[in-house]
Amino acid sequence: MDFENLAKTWEKFGEQDPLWSVLSEDQKQGNQWDVENFYHTGSYYINNYLKELEIKGIFKANGKSLDFGCGVGRLTFPLANHFEESHGVDISLPMLKLATKQNESFGHENCFFHHNLKNDLSLFEDGSFDFIISLIVLQHMEPRYFVNYLAEFMRLLKSDGVLVFQLPAAVENRASYLSYEAGMNPEMEVFGMDQDDVEALLKGHGGNVIESVEDHACGDETSYRYVVKHS
Repeated sequence: MDFENLAKTWEKFGEQDPLWSVLSEDQKQGNQWDVENFYHTGSYYINNYLKELEIKGIFKANGKSLDFGCGVGRLTFPLANHFEESHGVDISLPMLKLATKQNESFGHENCFFHHNLKNDLSLFEDGSFDFIISLIVLQHMEPRYFVNYLAEFMRLLKSDGVLVFQLPAAVENRASYLSYEAGMNPEMEVFGMDQDDVEALLKGHGGNVIESVEDHACGDETSYRYVVKHS
């Protein structure tokens, strides 16, 4: 899927079933997510994961964070409780509109959302962020696109900052494992990259993988969460 159609696909998901397209539990398809429960999953994850990073001596929350592929702000909002500024960037304008509307309830004055239709993050300057996170996002675009974003993450990361992202290990599109209800037109592609290739790519951009943990972000498929610092 080319980049233009990738954007159109996620605009459609944002219009049709935004919460499910972010967190795709089968029983929640068709706008069945309870909004409060949906956002609670983000708060629970961020609060516990940042605590884990601090306990391990890897990172203590401070400064500015970036949630790449923020969607409706599931992770962006809880990040705002730990950072001076919490930024979210996404390709889908409908998703961002919903996030902005939701923030009327949360009231985070330090939360900022950005619409980006480029295969780069040139809207941000070098070394802008102390913490960058991207979960269940990069997998939905072809490697020719997500490799550019990984390079951009390293450019945007401060010298003592931390990047956290997730990718499946399989390379080929595995979209067929998801089912769609009648009338749902957009296709959710799923790609990945071999673990060794990911680490080599990051090394080429000055990154050092200090932790890679197998997770269940793709169900039974092998997937890894990477923690990266500058070399």
